[in-house]
Amino acid sequence: IAQIYIYNGDLQDSSKYILQSEKYFDPDDLRYDKALHYFAKSKYFLEKYEYENAIRYAELAIMADKKMLDVTNATIFPSYLLLAEIYYRDHQIENLRSLIKERISYLVDYDKDTENEVKAKAMIFSSVVSPDLNKAQEQIEQAIRLIDANENNPDVATAYTVLASNLYDQHRYAEAILKYKMAMKIWRSINTRYCTDDISIILYGLAKAYHKQNDLQQVKEVYEEHRDLFGVNHPRNHKFLAL
Repeated sequence: IAQIYIYNGDLQDSSKYILQSEKYFDPDDLRYDKALHYFAKSKYFLEKYEYENAIRYAELAIMADKKMLDVTNATIFPSYLLLAEIYYRDHQIENLRSLIKERISYLVDYDKDTENEVKAKAMIFSSVVSPDLNKAQEQIEQAIRLIDANENNPDVATAYTVLASNLYDQHRYAEAILKYKMAMKIWRSINTRYCTDDISIILYGLAKAYHKQNDLQQVKEVYEEHRDLFGVNHPRNHKFLAL
């Protein structure tokens, strides 16, 4: 339930359920829900931009998974992918690169017992650290094809966001803007409040692309939307103002 509220951008209600779960949580219990508990707390802190705490609980989830499961079991993959997502959002590229190399890269070519969404997310985050932008773009587009059966999937929105960033790096600003808008459309369709960290990343990406096009009016409007959604104290606001 806490994770559902997190996806809806409602951190206040999600925190209530996380606190309720604490009442029944035994750190010495080796049941699988221990990993789920840590996973939910990591997601909660991720949406609060508290990346250090998010990393801590993602790592605890991985440790709990390892105690319960064979480390080759597919159920441990989401915890590694969550850690990759945190590194991506906090722009910890070297940590992301190491994690991809050590734990995630083989999922891209691994078919047995691997769900499409797990494989797609591995492809998305692997593309972030790829030195070949064209190859990275192909990888993201393949990931989207794997999971686009559900167009209102947040993973598809993330894929479009990463693709937009890739196009931006190729100086293809108009195309980048289009992909950022596609990601935003998905979030608006699945999240009535749409004030998750993904949205902040999308809006900042849009502002950068508009700035490259010298469209300062659009930069101003995007910044104001970000400020209205996230407040004046959001840690990414200073990046807008530095454009």
